[in-house]
Amino acid sequence: LLLPSTDRRALHVAGVLRPEPGATIRIGVVGGGVGRVAATVLEGGAVQLVLGKLGPESGFQLPPETPHVELLLAMPRPKVMMRLWSVLAQFGVRRIILTNACRVEKPYFASHVLNPAKYTPELIEGLEQACGTQLPDVRVEMRLKPFVEDVLDELCPPDVQRLLCHPGEGRR
Repeated sequence: LLLPSTDRRALHVAGVLRPEPGATIRIGVVGGGVGRVAATVLEGGAVQLVLGKLGPESGFQLPPETPHVELLLAMPRPKVMMRLWSVLAQFGVRRIILTNACRVEKPYFASHVLNPAKYTPELIEGLEQACGTQLPDVRVEMRLKPFVEDVLDELCPPDVQRLLCHPGEGRR
């Protein structure tokens, strides 16, 4: 695999990792395993990655299973949501469900932050930081009550521990 010199991954390998000739670096495949590949920085800053034999001897392994954490979140302001994508992926959240609530403004759901082309790179950045490979499933539910009454039990069975965090509770 040849990463061009303008690719952010090539910039990281060449500028931060600076592998010596014959050195290996850790990599992960989105939705797949993690392992090591030989990395060579070429003239001009391009990076050549060479994968050895496939199979158990290659060192590629399935990543550790992500914790069974699913997050049901009232849609925050778009600016805040953009900052959350990476953090949620770092935490290993399996599913992110964004929903409406009484104080959520409807235009938030028309925002660019719910466009997979915008949030997927943020999720990938979070996975890179956490050495993970499993992208969280993202789901948008416009109506909270019907979702809780009709769908929630299928996604998260009642015998699983559920926690409710409410910012208004405990205030005096």
